[in-house]
Amino acid sequence: MAARLRAVPVTAPRAIAYIRVSTERDEMISPELQETAIRDHCARSGYELTEVLSDLDLSGRFWKRRQIERAIGLIEAGSAEVIVVWKISRVARNRLDWNIAVDRVETVGGRLESATEPIDTSTSSGRFSRGILAELAAFESERAGEQWSETHRRRWKNGLPHSGRPRFGYTYERGAGYSVDPTTGPIVREMYNRYMQGDTYDAIRRWLAPMNLGTMRTHKSVSDFLDAGFGAGVIVHHDPECPIRHTGGKANVSCRNKVREPGAHVGVISEVEYDEYLLERARRRFVPPRLKAPLTAFAGLIWCTSCGSRYVHHRRDSGASHYRCGNAKFCEGPSSIARSRLETLVLEWLAPFADEINSASPGRNGPSSVEAVERDRLARVALEADSALTQLAIDFARRIVPEAAYLAARDSLTAERDAASARVSALSSIQQNSRRNRAMANDLIVAWPEMTDPERNRVLKELVLIHITRTTAGPSVSFFESWNAPGS
Repeated sequence: MAARLRAVPVTAPRAIAYIRVSTERDEMISPELQETAIRDHCARSGYELTEVLSDLDLSGRFWKRRQIERAIGLIEAGSAEVIVVWKISRVARNRLDWNIAVDRVETVGGRLESATEPIDTSTSSGRFSRGILAELAAFESERAGEQWSETHRRRWKNGLPHSGRPRFGYTYERGAGYSVDPTTGPIVREMYNRYMQGDTYDAIRRWLAPMNLGTMRTHKSVSDFLDAGFGAGVIVHHDPECPIRHTGGKANVSCRNKVREPGAHVGVISEVEYDEYLLERARRRFVPPRLKAPLTAFAGLIWCTSCGSRYVHHRRDSGASHYRCGNAKFCEGPSSIARSRLETLVLEWLAPFADEINSASPGRNGPSSVEAVERDRLARVALEADSALTQLAIDFARRIVPEAAYLAARDSLTAERDAASARVSALSSIQQNSRRNRAMANDLIVAWPEMTDPERNRVLKELVLIHITRTTAGPSVSFFESWNAPGS
């Protein structure tokens, strides 16, 4: 019987070189050195090297967005038979990722080889040796991670960021720490001020661009910098006790589990201002993009009384600007209104405020007689309820009032007093806002011709809400002070 002989391959096995340069500097092996070793191995083994894939400055602890994924895909597609790496640790330092990679390659008949670690993976002892090397790589990665975590905790405890790199707005000296830079420090404060005044991150980036600062190239870099809070004199970092298992090198950046530590440096802004920034940032998360950076003076200020939708800006074929209900296809209510007409009506509505300010007459700047009477009445209610609570406590102490009756009366009187006090505070706040906003209205009228539409919109948001209602004579426009509008 003739012996069965295995056919000799017509072509040499095709190989893919995978190179990874670690982010750990003490272990950084140049990509040129790795590629040379891999090419020598392919020449000795008779492989045809078809492609060289590399990941530069990437940790082996994480898998996503790495070229090794593409290399395995080529093996699975039948475009190559072997993946060659400089060392086994170049593939992955995570046990799960390593095992999945090997299983995917070997399931389709491929091989994963090391150019500097000659192991025969066709035998059980060879596969065992390869597994030991992979386990050692995972151990070294975890050990290094624990050391870095301990270093970070120590720095955070001392009020220092996780690294000693330069921080925008500050100068750094070893031993002396961070101090506010007299040139860039004021720019940091202005960045926060601009955001609080309504600027978007991209608008702040454009403002910074001519300064050639080099650190704020994108709106994301601006938002990350302001979110970090370093300029407020604090260190904000990812919570070491976070229960979420992050699978990406920078996944903890977007994680909301943060810890704030007092910094060893002086803030350019206060923590109160930083908290106000965070509140404004959270509020804007639900604001449509066109309202974050309004292009017209009345964006976000006009509402349809028929369906409750916001009016949106449109431009006719003739070039004329107008506003119409954003639900125009289904709303049978108000019709559109020309922007020029709306601007005229708004300026007419603002005019009495300017007259009051310029004439220095109290007018609507002070409380009306009705408001004054209401405030006096509420103050009396609060005082009487407080006196009644005092007398009730005395009667209860003398055992004149039983406990059940005392508790019921106490709760009722407390609620009455607190409600009256809260209403008095609300009326005072409305009066203060009224005075402030009337002064703003006067300034707006004076500066209107020189202002841009976004600047006008920023001020108008503090002053007015506009409601439009359909009538037989056309759309009727109603104005409400935004601090005292229906539903506010």
